Amino acid sequence: QFNTLLDQLPKDTRVSELVEGINMTGVGSNIRFQDISVEAEIENEFFIEQPIRIAALGEYHEFGSFLSGLATLPRIITIHDFEVNNPQPTLEAIPELKLVLQTKTYRSKEAVTQEALVDADASVGSN
Repeated sequence: QFNTLLDQLPKDTRVSELVEGINMTGVGSNIRFQDISVEAEIENEFFIEQPIRIAALGEYHEFGSFLSGLATLPRIITIHDFEVNNPQPTLEAIPELKLVLQTKTYRSKEAVTQEALVDADASVGSN
């Protein structure tokens, strides 16, 4: 079963497509991004993890809509270390909140091994 799950992971990261999906989900949820940072990949035993840090401003229900939208993206995305706070507390209006979270997406480590083999074969063939 574990191997079946690993086979379902994408073979490449396609970070630009993922960031575009995150951005469109945020726009559709009416939140305003302060930052979307793609961080260094983390290599694990069976897969490679790609962390992406997100900081955004919006209202509570807009954040709920955004997180729900992330769950519908075609990639596996997990949410970690999220924090919601009110940078300017006031009782006069609905507060604008700040959301900071880290998402992670994953890809198959097998793809890296296969790419290395293809590169090695190409360099042997050219000698």
